[in-house]
Amino acid sequence: MTYRSWQKSDNAEIEKLEKENFPDPWNGNMLDDCFTLDNFFGFVAVDDQDMVVGYIGCVYAADQADVMNVCVKDEYRRKGIAKTLFDLTAERLKDLNVKTLFLEVRRSNFGAISLYEKLGFLKVGERKNYYQNTEDAIIYALSL
Repeated sequence: MTYRSWQKSDNAEIEKLEKENFPDPWNGNMLDDCFTLDNFFGFVAVDDQDMVVGYIGCVYAADQADVMNVCVKDEYRRKGIAKTLFDLTAERLKDLNVKTLFLEVRRSNFGAISLYEKLGFLKVGERKNYYQNTEDAIIYALSL
């Protein structure tokens, strides 16, 4: 597995993964728009056939950052890929003097919640009916 910075040219593959994994996926335009932001960066995990199998993207401002999207392809889960993506992100954010990383997760996404808690994220709040007005989001924060 190889890890590198997320590039705009990765967006077609990432859009596919979004559609495969989320009920309300980001589309290509949304992903492309991230690259218009000076405060956006991300990382991708690439398999030995140069296919994106995981990604994380975030935005930062002052001493806080938000994970915008994160995903690992089903057959690559539980192999440490998400942890590595979060570790790379945390390293970059520390270099940018960011102190806290936030994310939202569907209340029903038990696998992701378990991962985030193992990584040290703490529940700090909720957003009612956040996902298409049907499901609550749990807000997590990680001190860097």
